Amino acid sequence: MVKREYTLALIESVVKDRYCVTSDELRQRTRKERISFPRQILFYVASHLLQPVLYKNLALNYGLVNHASAIHGVRHVRDLMTVDMKFMEEMMMINSIIKEKLKR
Repeated sequence: MVKREYTLALIESVVKDRYCVTSDELRQRTRKERISFPRQILFYVASHLLQPVLYKNLALNYGLVNHASAIHGVRHVRDLMTVDMKFMEEMMMINSIIKEKLKR
């Protein structure tokens, strides 16, 4: 049996399905919350499941100017999870979906 590992493509697939955005939209240089928030979630999940994660590579892969935007996204999601239990549950659901897809 081959052990499957988490990939950025897997994480992106789950996030874009969950938030109804396309890969192209995630890579746009936009601050529209409909697109930037799922991108921040993607960065957060990637930073926890992919080791090591290079913020510079994440930022470049998603059309951002530099790694600071990726770091900001991770921090924003982390901070939101500490004050919003409903959002924490959403993040747990996303992680569950990713783990389930990994088993297939």
